[in-house]
Amino acid sequence: MSATAVVKFTDGACHILVNKKGRAVHSEEPIPLKTENASEEISSRLRALSSEYEIADCMVLTSFRYSSAGLVTLPVKQRADIESALPFELEKRLPLPIGDYSITFDVIEKKKQESTVLYCTILKKQIQFYRSIIEGSGLKLKSLRVGFFELFKAFLSKKISTSADFVFITREDEKYCMANVHNNKKLLSIRHIKNEKQLAFEIQESDEYRNKPLFFVNCAPLEIEGIKTEKVEVTDRELLKVLSSRKPLLIDFLSNFSEQERLKYSYSVLLLLTLTIVLFLSSYLIPYFMDVSTLGKVNSEINSIKSKASDVISMNRELQALKEKIREYEEVKQRALVPIEALNVLTEKVPENTWLYTFKYNNRFFEIQGLSESATDLIKPLEDDPLFKNVRFTSPIVTRNKKDRFRIRMELER
Repeated sequence: MSATAVVKFTDGACHILVNKKGRAVHSEEPIPLKTENASEEISSRLRALSSEYEIADCMVLTSFRYSSAGLVTLPVKQRADIESALPFELEKRLPLPIGDYSITFDVIEKKKQESTVLYCTILKKQIQFYRSIIEGSGLKLKSLRVGFFELFKAFLSKKISTSADFVFITREDEKYCMANVHNNKKLLSIRHIKNEKQLAFEIQESDEYRNKPLFFVNCAPLEIEGIKTEKVEVTDRELLKVLSSRKPLLIDFLSNFSEQERLKYSYSVLLLLTLTIVLFLSSYLIPYFMDVSTLGKVNSEINSIKSKASDVISMNRELQALKEKIREYEEVKQRALVPIEALNVLTEKVPENTWLYTFKYNNRFFEIQGLSESATDLIKPLEDDPLFKNVRFTSPIVTRNKKDRFRIRMELER
């Protein structure tokens, strides 16, 4: 059975483990990263191990200091929508242009119409650095994760008897990484702490950590007056075990899960399109058969009137009443087709550089929301169409990453 090489970059060194069936069958001596030709040395050792242990691929655990992570709440629930909205939310939080970063995320909590998301970013050039080392050894880089989150998952898997709320602390590259946890698994916040002095100050002065036990994982605990601290060791075997699972938190910059979700989303769109076509055809066929049935009843009533009524005036009144019913029915049928007609008009009028993600219809009013390269160009084509009137923006246009986010409201002309 083939093995996987796990390469950890932390504390200024590269640690290489050979993982087979969730256990470390080999561990290399750490390679200092500041030494000359460190990259070549890592590639060379991986080549040697690949031949000896039949290694098929490689997984990299990067240091937390090379990434930026946090929690954000978004007004969407589908992964595809989160993936589209997240860059707009993060571009104001990151120091460099959003295009310089690779972004991954996992959904922590969903409620009503919003999602709490754990996001993590890393510079694309850092990924390229790791890729050049791994591919230089002839192996395939199949996964790039953050060592801090994998250590946190391994800690949770130990099922240590503790209170529902606690603080998880570890140390790497001379800095502390801290996670505030609620109800044994829900992340409330994630922090980088420069040194012991700042860590002690944060814990003593912040109400966020008060009355919570502190678990120092794979590092020496601080002695803080009035605060319960405990040291916990997570072994390589425990770490490798969680690396083999896809349980939350799944923070992987090379995961194909997003592609699977995107494929599932495409199938869903295709299904919805098929249902739309069926409903569109049904909107014509069902009224047709209803018309046939209604006309059959009308003819029966007319025949009954002809056979029973001798008064021509009375018969004409009955006929007029039946015609009025048919006219009302036709009006009802036409009103039922208005949303479909409006969708057809929007399909024709909205340019290709515009995407709609909300369509609302209420009595005589329509409202659309979406993204466009030029939202102001949408008003005139819609005003020119005879179906709409009073076309206007109902909120200011917000431009992010060269895309205008807009909301337009319009009224039926008839």
